Formats: sequence, C-alpha cells, structure tokens
Amino acid sequence: YSTGPPVRPGTIPATGRRISPAWPPCFWGKTWETWNRSTLHGTDMIEKEVILFVRGEQQFDGVDPDQTELISEGLMTIDDGGAVRLSYQETELTGMAGTTTSFLIEGDRATLTRSGTVTSQMVFQPGQPHSSLYNTPWGALTVDIVTTRLAHRLTEHGGILDIHFSISVEHQATGSNHVHVRVREKMRQ
Repeated sequence: YSTGPPVRPGTIPATGRRISPAWPPCFWGKTWETWNRSTLHGTDMIEKEVILFVRGEQQFDGVDPDQTELISEGLMTIDDGGAVRLSYQETELTGMAGTTTSFLIEGDRATLTRSGTVTSQMVFQPGQPHSSLYNTPWGALTVDIVTTRLAHRLTEHGGILDIHFSISVEHQATGSNHVHVRVREKMRQ
C-alpha cells in the first residue's frame, strides 16, 4: 500500500526500489504522466519552481556592448497545448523593483509582459514587426520590435530561450539586442 504519487513502472523512485512493470499505470484515477500537474478549468498544467539565468545585451554602432545579467527564482508553467510561461520578480538591480516579468512562449512567438511599476508587452516573432507601449513611472514610450531570431528548447526540466531583435523607441533605432534565458529546475531542500 502506497500513499505517495505513482511512479512510472520500471523506474526507481526516491525509496530506491524499482517499481514492477506489472504495477498498474493508474492510481486513484490519475496516470503517472499527469501526476504533479494541477487541473485548472479542466486543463492539465505543469507548474514548477525554477531558477532563471537572464542575460541581456544591447549593442550600438561603434560602442561596446552593454550587458546585464540576472539570476532569479521564478515559476515555469506548461499548459497541455505546449505553451510555456516563465515568470519572475524584477529587483532594484534591474531598476524595475516591484515589477513581475513573464515570457509566454508559443511556437514561433514569445511575448514578454511586465506588470507592476513598469508595464509593457513586447511580442517577438521573426518576420513580424510589433509595436507596443512601454509605461514607466516617468511616462509612456512607443516601442517597435523587429525579431531576427527566436529559438527555444524548453521542457518541464528547463532549457533555453534565445531572442535576437532590434528595438526602436519613439521610432528611433536604439541598436540590436539579444536576450538569453536559461531555465533550471529548483532543487528541493
């Protein structure tokens, strides 16, 4: 008799005992694939605490690149359609304390949304220019995004998101940008 979550047959659970392949793949009506998923309005979703390593680089003509790096605890959710959301809290180091940043990755499109002291939504999609407003405590700016490359390899265990784009603020080009996000599962204590 086990009170813990089901374990895939043939694997070694935390107890160190191999589960017999004859063990039923269904336990209390949930298959092992859906265990640790939360049900939200009838949709299965994986939700995990993660560590995000975010590196941003801006490059202007004739000027050395400006780089920023941030390591933050965050949350990763993956819905049953495969869309991945990465979210974390900004800090004073980024100048956006009190702001939540999230990336929603759906196929060849990534949407960066910020809410809090800074609000914005930037859409990154190769071949599709996007414009949006960037609201700060000092006023709003028009931001134009042209994505040249978007690549991601994200699973429930982590992965990477890589975006290359140019940005114009108030229709004035500000250079090329690169955002690289590495995601790692947070180790349980």
